[in-house]
Amino acid sequence: MHQIEEKTHPIDTKTDQSEILLFVSTSKGGFVYYSNPERLVWEINGPHLLGSIIHHMILDYRNNKTILMAAKTKEHGVTIFRTENFGKTWKSAEKPPQSKNLEFAHIFRIVPGHQSEPGVWYAGTSPQGLFRSNDDGKTWNSIEGFNKDKHIQNVIKNQSKELLKYQKLHSILINPNDKTHIIIGMAHGGVFESKDYGETWSCLNFNLSDSNNQNPYCLLSHTQDYNMLFQQNQSGIYAMTLGKNKWKHIGKKLDTGDKGFSICLDPHDINRLWTFPMEGTDIWSRICTNGQPAVYSTQNQGESWYRQDIGFPIWNAWFTVLSRCMVADALSNTGLYLGTTSGSVWFSNNGGNSWRQILAHLPKIYSLEIGYINH
Repeated sequence: MHQIEEKTHPIDTKTDQSEILLFVSTSKGGFVYYSNPERLVWEINGPHLLGSIIHHMILDYRNNKTILMAAKTKEHGVTIFRTENFGKTWKSAEKPPQSKNLEFAHIFRIVPGHQSEPGVWYAGTSPQGLFRSNDDGKTWNSIEGFNKDKHIQNVIKNQSKELLKYQKLHSILINPNDKTHIIIGMAHGGVFESKDYGETWSCLNFNLSDSNNQNPYCLLSHTQDYNMLFQQNQSGIYAMTLGKNKWKHIGKKLDTGDKGFSICLDPHDINRLWTFPMEGTDIWSRICTNGQPAVYSTQNQGESWYRQDIGFPIWNAWFTVLSRCMVADALSNTGLYLGTTSGSVWFSNNGGNSWRQILAHLPKIYSLEIGYINH
């Protein structure tokens, strides 16, 4: 149990009656932390599958009961586990994502399907594969339109064996207004869109012409407008509105440079986002700049940025924040969560103006995810 002394603002009566869950996926197991809307005290559930590599855990927002976990275990290999009793028992998929031609290093991302399709899930793998389950995660089948798309498959086939472990389909975005509209993001490949449930695909890389630009680490759409896309790629932070067919480099005014893995969007403000920059030298050391961790925020989609480092170590902190380790909750005073490779989770409930370490001494953190249980 960890005590956090943060000043909170009035709680919104609609969204803030929920118990909040923080899913922490690590190199040695999965952990679930619970809190009330004040987020002052966190109780732990877990670890789950202790010793196994957990890349992602997520609660099904459609029933607030089913949890899926992407894992790599000695007994089951690369698979997806499922629970309906909050981790008391876990069942491995009867037919996990598999490929005839590739051996998957891991399953990187699991995403619930459209609200109108309870039981439908999507999964992205490393190397790149796209799968759908129609039976609540029990069996998974590859999406044939993805496998047949010449552009996508040429990208996958032309990747070097040395970089194979870095190739992954890391982002799957389902249009809340149209279940057939799917956008995916692939490390070493870029962004692609389907408007027919995955049967055919079109490339959304547009003016991102070189390999760095087409190597996104994180792709997000905004909850207020699915057409508004943001990505952190090897060259920086970019934004685009669907239909305008041009990505804008919105991170170029960041004084530390905008190299990094993670970005985080404010669910209440489409113009506001956060990033955790990393050392952008030629050696690409992948640690926070100068050993001085800081989050940078913009409130105008990149026209200006400001540093937020209050509460972080002043110096000699050499951790990294991976692509899915910075998330925001949807409460009225938005909570920000940041998980590090050194096993700590930092929290802010004042827009990032100050940070507190709420969890420490965990294994290497691969992803964070937020869930809610309504009362």
